[in-house]
Amino acid sequence: MIWLSNIVAGAGHRKIVLFSHHQPFTQLDANLGGNLLAQMEKFGLADKIFAWYWGHEHRCLLYDHHPKYGFHGRCMGHGGFPEARPSLGNAATSPDFGSQWRQLPPKNGPNVAGETVSIPGAWIYDNNNLYLPPGLQTQFAPHGFMRLEFDGDRLVEYVRAPDNANVWLRSLTDSSQASATSSQH
Repeated sequence: MIWLSNIVAGAGHRKIVLFSHHQPFTQLDANLGGNLLAQMEKFGLADKIFAWYWGHEHRCLLYDHHPKYGFHGRCMGHGGFPEARPSLGNAATSPDFGSQWRQLPPKNGPNVAGETVSIPGAWIYDNNNLYLPPGLQTQFAPHGFMRLEFDGDRLVEYVRAPDNANVWLRSLTDSSQASATSSQH
C-alpha cells in the first residue's frame, strides 16, 4: 500500500489504472477478494483509481462503476484456463453487444471481516467455448483476452476472442463511443 500510495501521490491529475492478480470483489465466487479493498480504503487509495484490471477468476466480467469508489472494475482472467460455465439464470442479454454478454445486477456480500460490501453489476462474457472439443463447448466459459489502447487521457478497451475478433469495444473515457461487432464467439 505504501508503494501504491507513492504512485498515486506522483500521478498528479493523471488517471490511475491499476493491474493486480486478485480481485477487489466478485459477482461469481464466495471469495470477495479478501481485504484488498478494505486496505485500499484504509490508505485512502480506493477512490483514486480510475480503472482496475485483474485476473484470478478465469472469466471475463466488465463491472459497472463501483458505487462507493467510482472505479471501473474488470476481471480479465479468461485467457485459456478451462472454467466451468456459471449458471446465469435469466440474466439479460446486451442490446448493444449481443447475446454473448449477460448482465448481472448489483448485489451485496460479506468481506473477510464480515462486513457487508457493495458489488457492482457487471456484464459477463458468456458463450460456448468453441476452442474445446465438441461435447464440452457448452460446459465451459469462453476464452479470450483484452487489449487496451492508451492515447493521452483516452483509454479504449477491446475484448477479443482467441481468433482476435472483437466482442466488445468501448472507450472508458467517452461512454458515447461504445460499439459492438456482429461476431458471436
